[in-house]
Amino acid sequence: NNSTCRLDCKGIANGNTTLDACGVCGGRNDSCPFDCRRVAYGNATVDACGVCGGRNNTCPFDCKRVANGNATLDACGVCGGRNNTCPFDCKRVANGNATVDACGVCGGNNSSCTLDCRRVVNGNATVDACGVCAGDNSTCWLDCRGVANGNATLDACGVCGGANTTCP
Repeated sequence: NNSTCRLDCKGIANGNTTLDACGVCGGRNDSCPFDCRRVAYGNATVDACGVCGGRNNTCPFDCKRVANGNATLDACGVCGGRNNTCPFDCKRVANGNATVDACGVCGGNNSSCTLDCRRVVNGNATVDACGVCAGDNSTCWLDCRGVANGNATLDACGVCGGANTTCP
């Protein structure tokens, strides 16, 4: 009576040979692909974060969308850039607005030096008595006191602005 016996996958009554996970009789589970959960023909995969069956949401991504990557935005806003695609000001600030003033000071306000009347840093041009920058006092009349267009004159005794009372 064969009703109380059981056949294994090789057809042997009461045998102990079984199908492996790959469906191979007596197999060693090595003839088919396994997913990361060790399920034969399974579809679970390791995500970018290294998690089996994960959804790429358990680790940080860099600016290139690489999980646990190290790419960062440079000062110019370029992912993985080398800070060479935008202008830098004199303080080395990307897209900054600091400039070198007339005194040669980065970000200065022209207060650390003097400008002459020609706006030359530490220059020596001055305004003459006639109000002319680097002038020679030849564009106006100077009275005897050196006042441009003044009215002081020499008296008969040779005294500037005198009253002719000091003569011998």
